[in-house]
Parts: sequence; structure tokens; C-alpha cells
Amino acid sequence: MTATTPSLEHRSDRPCVEIPIEATLAEWGQVNALVGELLEWLERHEEPLVGAPFYRYRVLGDETRPFELEVGVPTEGRLDGDDRVQPGTIPAGTYAILVHEGDPDDLPGRHAALEDWAEASGHDIARRTDGETTRWEGRYEHFQTDPTAESDRSKWITEITYLLRDDFPEELTAPTRRALAGAGYSRLDQLDGADPSEIEALHGIGPSVLETLQDSLESEEMGFADGGTRP
Repeated sequence: MTATTPSLEHRSDRPCVEIPIEATLAEWGQVNALVGELLEWLERHEEPLVGAPFYRYRVLGDETRPFELEVGVPTEGRLDGDDRVQPGTIPAGTYAILVHEGDPDDLPGRHAALEDWAEASGHDIARRTDGETTRWEGRYEHFQTDPTAESDRSKWITEITYLLRDDFPEELTAPTRRALAGAGYSRLDQLDGADPSEIEALHGIGPSVLETLQDSLESEEMGFADGGTRP
């Protein structure tokens, strides 16, 4: 059982089809069965499988309280669904990522490790509290291994991803956001005190972007290491 070091990655949105379900752990066989149903749906509609099946968790449950989630598969483009299979989107954004190789039964510990890392690193996981319920905007498990091709569960690979909130200026382009995520930044305040030459050296960030970031920092009474705030 192994896992990669957690990291950040900014991703574009991806179309998908999905089936929503509510189920407790005792009913989890119903959730797993939806993967096969979606693969059969793609085959009937002569659509290729272009990415790993995934579970998108909205609300976490346990043995007695139901999970709320969607079981989905990415698609080449947006497809029309039906009464059961719905079109959807894996949202664009910066994600905290951890890749687990091993039995899926060990995933809860990997989730805890990724959540602890994100919080310790100052990243803001996209979720909200509704009374006593926590609702996640983008908590995913992407199942990279086909169990019909690899029966050894210790070799199964699962990518865990959490969508993060960011407060960077809206005008930042996707390449700029990818560069910032690749350097470990998901929030504006993480740039406070950073070396501007190191930020400008990132691929996709030039003087105009650096100025935009500096203006945003100064509006929050922050700044790069050699810039401070304007009087």
C-alpha cells in the first residue's frame, strides 16, 4: 500500500454522465453496481470511455446515515442523458490530489491524510456547513484500475481529489492558475511576502500578471517581499 505526496493541480472542466444515489455503507453494493451500468450505457450509445469512473461525494455518511453522491464517467463532449443517467460536469478549478495504490478499503485513511495536508498547507477545501451536515463541492475518487484486468486489489490505483476555493483575481487565465497551483499556491494570502522574481519566473506569469497579483495583494493590505503596500 503506497500513496503519493499530496500536490496541487489546476484542471479544466470535463463533461461527464452520472447517476445520483443515496446509500449507506451497508448498501454500498448498489453504488458499485452503477459503474457497470454506466459503462453499458456508454456502449449502447456508442460513446467511448475517455477517463476513469469516479464517485463524487456530496455528503458523507456511514453504516446508518446515507452518503449522497454521484457515480460518473467522463465523456468526450456533453451528452444528452435520460430519466436515469444525467449529463454533468467535473468543475474546473485547483484540486488537492493524492494517488493511492492499494486496497480501496484503505481509502478512508488516505482521505484523512489529504484533508490534514490541505488544511495544514493553508488551502481552503470547497465545502460548506448546512446545520450539522457538511456539503462538499468537489470530493472525488477516480478509479484508475479496471478490476476485470487486475484482480489484485493491492495494485488498484485510486486518485483522490478535493476542489479548493481560491480568491485570486477573476481575470487570471487557466495557464496562470496552473502555474500557481504547480508552485503550491491556491490562495492570494499565500503570496504575501513571496519573492516576486520567483513568481514571475513561473511559466505563464509575466509582468502584467505580477502587477495584477500585486494590486490584489495591496487591496488586502498585503504585498510581495520587496513591494510592501503603497502608502
